Amino acid sequence: MHAVRLYSGHVRSLGHHVTIKGGPVKRRAVVMLGLVVGTGCSVHLDPKVPGGLGTPRAGSVGIGAEARGMPSRVGWGTFTVFAIPIAPVHISNGPGERIIMEKLKETLAGAGYEPVEGSVPGDRPVLECDIKRFSFRNYTWLAPLVFTWGGIDLDLRLVGQGSPLWQRSYTGKDDNSFSFSDAANRSMEQILEQFGRDVASDEFFRACCQQPVAATPDALTPNALGEQQHLSREREE
Repeated sequence: MHAVRLYSGHVRSLGHHVTIKGGPVKRRAVVMLGLVVGTGCSVHLDPKVPGGLGTPRAGSVGIGAEARGMPSRVGWGTFTVFAIPIAPVHISNGPGERIIMEKLKETLAGAGYEPVEGSVPGDRPVLECDIKRFSFRNYTWLAPLVFTWGGIDLDLRLVGQGSPLWQRSYTGKDDNSFSFSDAANRSMEQILEQFGRDVASDEFFRACCQQPVAATPDALTPNALGEQQHLSREREE
């Protein structure tokens, strides 16, 4: 096959072959741009929930439907040796704020609790989640090795009667992946493992399921109700 030199800057196809003006650097740039724009710039968020969390607990826990603070863009695909961000990264399989809560719910269920969505703190303690960071980047200049890194920070708290009964901050990170999905799922799995150990603890169980219930007149026994009425008459006198 004869060599063809192009000075116009265009790509010319010769049968099944493509020749690109500019030498190896420009050819690498074209390949990198194709990798960034055409592949891998999304996250399929589906982390595994932990198993083997010990003796199952018993009790119901309220849980919010969505985490707060989920960014619409969860990362950047970069281009050139300087890692210039050019391709925004989004979650491809649904709203990330709901996926995170579903995974927290599955972890609670794995520990033996009954997660109840749509509860309010007056009914039972409710687990709430704030997303402080959900951010990843890649480096395509060394393709086919596309290094990807980043992390997730979550603040979780169990709220009852307007005040936190239990709260934790969690961090998951990954610096050794080759796709956005792998990096995000590994980071989230680290958080779920930590959360699973915590919800299996006595501290979380006491906070969610052993809170004293304020007595109401309907809930008082006849003796207790009579004593309360007697005290009320003494105050009036």
